[in-house]
Amino acid sequence: MHPIRAFRIRSVVEEIEAWGTFQSVLWHDSIDSTNRFARDAVRDGSLKHPSLIVATQQTSGVGRGGNMPADEHLLPLRTGITIAKAVEPLVRVPPKVKWPNDVYLGERKLGGILIEVIKAEIPVAIIGVGLNCQVDFSGATSDVRERAVSLHEHARLDDPEAYAPESVLIRILKGLDSISSTETVEHETFQSEWNRYSLLDGRSLCIESGGKRMEGICDGITPNGSLRLIDTDGHIQTIIAGTIISFT
Repeated sequence: MHPIRAFRIRSVVEEIEAWGTFQSVLWHDSIDSTNRFARDAVRDGSLKHPSLIVATQQTSGVGRGGNMPADEHLLPLRTGITIAKAVEPLVRVPPKVKWPNDVYLGERKLGGILIEVIKAEIPVAIIGVGLNCQVDFSGATSDVRERAVSLHEHARLDDPEAYAPESVLIRILKGLDSISSTETVEHETFQSEWNRYSLLDGRSLCIESGGKRMEGICDGITPNGSLRLIDTDGHIQTIIAGTIISFT
C-alpha cells in the first residue's frame, strides 16, 4: 500500500475510534469477506460489539442468502437509503435503491447490502456493505461492465480523494446512526424517502420467490418492507423475500 494511502487510512481509523461509537475498528487491505470475518468473530466471542470491520478489497464477498424474519426486512432498505443519501452529493446520477438490498447509479449496480442476524441472548446484526468506490472495470468482461458501476465514474467533484473508500466510509457512517434502532423510524418519513430513492416503483419486473416466478408492476413496499407486486392478473402480491430476475 502506498505510504500516503496508509496514512490516510490510519487517520480515518483514529477519527472513527475517537467517536467512541465502536468497541473496535479493524481495517484490512484485503480479506475474503468482512461478513464472514464478523460472523466467525461474533460466534467465537473474539469480537466486541458494536465493531467496525473494513476492507479495501474483498476477494470472496458473500451474497444475500436465506430469509430474514419479517421484522428485520426494513434494515437493508434503510441501510440502502442511508448509502444513497451519503453518496448523492458526490455523483451526477441520482443513486437509487433496488429492493431488497442493492444500490444503483442509473441502471448499473454500485453496491450491495447483506444483513445477517445472529440469534443469541442478545441478538447481533451484522450489516455488510460492499461498494464500488474507485474500481476500474475497463479490464472486466462486457457483461460486468454493463451491470456494474464505480462511484468515481459519475464524479461530481474534482477531488479524487473524495471517492476513496476511507472518505466514502466516513460519509456513510455519519448516516448509519439514524438506523441503529428499527423501532425509532417514523413510517411516513421512511415511506417518503423510499418513494424518492426506489429504483423499481412503477416498473415491470420478474421476481422469484419461494421457488415461483412472478411478473408484474412494482407497487412499492408494505410498512414491514415487503414488496408489493401487481401481477399480470391485476392481483396484488405481497412478497416478503425474493430475487429480482429482471426489470425494465
